[in-house]
Amino acid sequence: MRRCVVSGNFEAPRLPHLAMEIMALTQDPNASFKQVAAVLARDQGLAARVLHLANSAFFPGQPTERLSQAMARIGLNRLKQLLCAYAVKGKTFSSPMFKAAMTDVWAHSVAAGVAADMIAKRCGRPDERAFVAGLLHDLGRSVAIHVATDVIRTQPNIAVPCHEDLMSLVDQVHCVLGRIMATRWKLPQCYIEVMGHHHDGTFYDGPERDLVLVVAAADRICEALGIGYTQNEEMDLVGDPIFVELGLSDAQIGPIRAQLLARAHMFAA
Repeated sequence: MRRCVVSGNFEAPRLPHLAMEIMALTQDPNASFKQVAAVLARDQGLAARVLHLANSAFFPGQPTERLSQAMARIGLNRLKQLLCAYAVKGKTFSSPMFKAAMTDVWAHSVAAGVAADMIAKRCGRPDERAFVAGLLHDLGRSVAIHVATDVIRTQPNIAVPCHEDLMSLVDQVHCVLGRIMATRWKLPQCYIEVMGHHHDGTFYDGPERDLVLVVAAADRICEALGIGYTQNEEMDLVGDPIFVELGLSDAQIGPIRAQLLARAHMFAA
């Protein structure tokens, strides 16, 4: 799988141009409803999803068919995050051969984005990039699944692995493959650093240390809750060096864990 990517003969489905545009909008603290509306005016699919969400049980109130009212009901910050998630998913996080695996990766990615945003605010390190960084931190898992699909299709002597074996392979290579593909796609360097170091955050001493630690903490909370992966009930989050450095106490972690599933579910509405 590594050779397939490093050779340059493989190209995973890349993030849509619209996703790149919305990512930039998401991390802009000065972005306005007018700018978001301009994006929605060009994509009726996204506009329809915004209307659907605004009229769902997440936002009680009188039904509305006006996009401006729907946007106001959702709120600017959450709206930017939702649009980013909607735009990013596409073919990048889709796999007909390994649908269950990719579904798990996406569920984990969305929850990590929500958790990273919550953690950054609670530990006094607010960062407009936190949600996107969490959303993209496991992009390498998506890439690895696409690589596995390509290898199986082109080399008939290789058997289709079961779910557990596939995810074991993905775990081994996702940081490397994520960095390679994200660099080729010219994604912002901050997200490339997060992709490569969210599992060794305490040893990372680069320019994006705070962001890497926030996403690493989000990744661990999702693992503890079993979002996208087998639940690890024995994880000691409070004693984890990452949580200690971020200054996150049990009193701060508890509300994040309690609210995360409901907030992440909104992105699938």
